[in-house]
Amino acid sequence: MSTQEALNKFQEVYDTTYDEVLKYVVCNVSSIQDVPDIVQEIYLAVYKKIKKDICLLYTSDAADEL
Repeated sequence: MSTQEALNKFQEVYDTTYDEVLKYVVCNVSSIQDVPDIVQEIYLAVYKKIKKDICLLYTSDAADEL
């Protein structure tokens, strides 16, 4: 359940930020060939953060119920 929520939240963030992130990376990278790798690393970090926060949310909620 939390994985699907993380994927849904990630998709929302990705859809709303991709164009701006891509523009920023293209304007600030020294080699255009690095753009796909940098963008991938950014969104991998975003997904991990979302996944971690959702897991913490469930852990916190479960602890509150005890």
